[in-house]
Amino acid sequence: MTTTVECYICEKQVPKEITETETVYDNPHSDSGRLLHFCEECHIDDDNSEFSYWHCEPCDRYICQRNPGNGYQSWFKKNGDDDLICCACYQEDRLQNGQPADDFSPDHAGTYSMRGDFYDDSDLEQAGFSKVPQWSSTKIQGDTSAASYCQHATHLIQNGGAVITQYRSLSIIGNEGYVTMWHRPPLNNEENACVDSCDDFSLEDHLGNSIAGVRHSDRCPRRPQKRPRPDEQEVNE
Repeated sequence: MTTTVECYICEKQVPKEITETETVYDNPHSDSGRLLHFCEECHIDDDNSEFSYWHCEPCDRYICQRNPGNGYQSWFKKNGDDDLICCACYQEDRLQNGQPADDFSPDHAGTYSMRGDFYDDSDLEQAGFSKVPQWSSTKIQGDTSAASYCQHATHLIQNGGAVITQYRSLSIIGNEGYVTMWHRPPLNNEENACVDSCDDFSLEDHLGNSIAGVRHSDRCPRRPQKRPRPDEQEVNE
């Protein structure tokens, strides 16, 4: 007897053996995915629904573009001017390198934006960050407080430190809320420094967007823990 499954896009019942499958993740921080089936005429990239699955190049996974749990939180962040990566890859990079100084610079109109993410305290502490007391669970509302916050962060970065903005709560449009600034002093000792075999890299994703970063040697202390590849992870069908 032929087993049939429903195509995720067109919802038609089709024989399971002729379908294409993709493993998807409703939460980028989870290693447990689920399997979707597609008929010959449909592909996961054809889905334009509100909770479609986008491909994240660094971790090579399809992840729901928006948090299904609350309906509005994006699971993708800008990494540079154009690149979009999932929140898990974004946080892995920031925990390793801190946020770039441009995150705390004003735009052309002189307005400061509160760029950051919802981090776990334990992840920040394990990466060597500590809270900046005067910016712990601080309410940011209006240009004045945002400018003061960003200028302090810029000062710490200019002195060689790394800074991360942790959202505590944030308005839906992202222009106000409670944040905590985390700071890590300069990594200026041999135990924490990159080794000579670490090098910069640049590549293009399937859309032609450039992605740049640092490829750390296996023996580098700053090399992050590898996320399991999709074929190594738990998949629920």
